[in-house]
Amino acid sequence: MRTKLRIVLIISMLIIIAVAAYFYFKSRTAEHVSSYRYPPVKVALTTVKQQVTPRILSSIGELEAVRQVQVSAETTGVIEQIYFQSGQYVKKGQLLVQLKTNVEQGNLGRLQAKLKQAEMAYHRTKQLIDSNAISRAEMDTALADRDMTRAEIQQLQALIEQKSIRAPFSGVIGIRQVHQGQYLEAGSSIANLVDTQQLLANFTLDEQLAARLKTGQAVQLKIDAFPEQSFSAVVSAIDPMVSKSRTMMGQALLNNQHQQLKPGMYAKLDIQETNLPSLVIPETAITYTAYGNTVFLVKKDHNTLTVQRVAVELGERYQGWVEVQSGVKAGDQVVVSGQVRLSDGMQVEPTENTLQQSPSSPSKAKV
Repeated sequence: MRTKLRIVLIISMLIIIAVAAYFYFKSRTAEHVSSYRYPPVKVALTTVKQQVTPRILSSIGELEAVRQVQVSAETTGVIEQIYFQSGQYVKKGQLLVQLKTNVEQGNLGRLQAKLKQAEMAYHRTKQLIDSNAISRAEMDTALADRDMTRAEIQQLQALIEQKSIRAPFSGVIGIRQVHQGQYLEAGSSIANLVDTQQLLANFTLDEQLAARLKTGQAVQLKIDAFPEQSFSAVVSAIDPMVSKSRTMMGQALLNNQHQQLKPGMYAKLDIQETNLPSLVIPETAITYTAYGNTVFLVKKDHNTLTVQRVAVELGERYQGWVEVQSGVKAGDQVVVSGQVRLSDGMQVEPTENTLQQSPSSPSKAKV
């Protein structure tokens, strides 16, 4: 019996010693962990800069000729002669198509003879009225006959002139749509005439961006057909109304002296705004979370650097840089590399940053 009691006491003492040893070593480990300080995380830093940068409004547009018209027949007739080739450059007033005027020319000769007779009759009556040989009514009739004949001649001459279809302005004429000997109705199309010396780029902007659009702003155009070239233009007109799609239309005028560009081509437009001061940081400084955009802001306490996650509101971006509208100020330092290992309050050690160069290109606001 005593032996069993002794065994129970020994086992109990061993259990008590084991439990005491467990809690002792656990408390020592906690003290060691709490007293341990993690080494600073090496990160790249950059300084928030305030600088004046040109802003860009970007849009897509379509080129249109400043002057373009469908050359048409004003009157009916049969084509006697065609004086142009498709795609030819023509000058203002140049004869393009001549309709037959045989009948009109015959009538014109008859009326001119009639006018000559009417003028002679009026001249005789004017001499006779002075001697009271005829009445005033007879002279008035002779005068009316002369004037009516003149009017008929003018009307016929206008009709003959309409049968000479001429270029209303200088430009390139399109594909010919008629043939010699063809009968034309009034309004029949001859060809398209386009003045390509100057072109308009029609574009639209979202109504929120349209308020920043001003006439006279410089525009750079990129055309897919000429990927290595950039074309200069100027905002020439802005529509005063916003469409139902909540966009506003604008026009940019550009010279096309080398005739490279054609109406109907699509263009990418970069419209330069007035230079404005803004805060900029590299895009790599932004950490994207479910709660919004944040940066790790560096805090200095004596010789120790720690980080704090700060929410920021972003503006426009361009070529790796982004405008910061709130959350930081000029001169603040933010982390641009190594954020994945950071959390609030952690110590950091700055390393050399290769992203310090400021943006030299303008920031873009797209449709």
